[in-house]
Amino acid sequence: MQAGSKCREDPPGTAEGKRRPAAGSHGARRAFLGLAAAAVLAGMGAVLLTPGPVDQPVYGTVLRALRRLQEHGLPGWVDYTAVEAAANVLLFVPLGLLAGLLLPARRWWLGLLLCVGLAAGAEISQDLFLPRRQGDLQDVLNNGAGALLGVAVAAAGRTLRSSIRRGRTLRAVRRGRA
Repeated sequence: MQAGSKCREDPPGTAEGKRRPAAGSHGARRAFLGLAAAAVLAGMGAVLLTPGPVDQPVYGTVLRALRRLQEHGLPGWVDYTAVEAAANVLLFVPLGLLAGLLLPARRWWLGLLLCVGLAAGAEISQDLFLPRRQGDLQDVLNNGAGALLGVAVAAAGRTLRSSIRRGRTLRAVRRGRA
């Protein structure tokens, strides 16, 4: 084995030449994902719990941009409400993705449940404690759709990674027989 390698040989009695990741790499990955989740949550907290409407500074700009885009062929149904709904979906995609990667694959539903619970808690907090904001069930549903999309991307990534690994193993076995 080469010095400084991040992989180690399997214990004696296992498949010869087969390598596996070093023990610390899984912990480092989880630590990185945990820090990313903390950063995403901090950013989301700033957006979800800002005392005034988050879109207030850009409202006029977005309306003008939509009007110009509609003059150039954007369908009329793509209005400010549709843009706001899309923003609510996109806001929770990163958190759903991170939850899907941090939790065991069999517990994907728990990540989705936690994200929807966070969205509901934020909307309730807006209603109760932020007089210039109002909670909205549609926002919770849109946030949940974004979290589901993020969890689905995590599941697809895991499936792809697993199939690639199986393909490598199959090719290695075939080469050994040839």
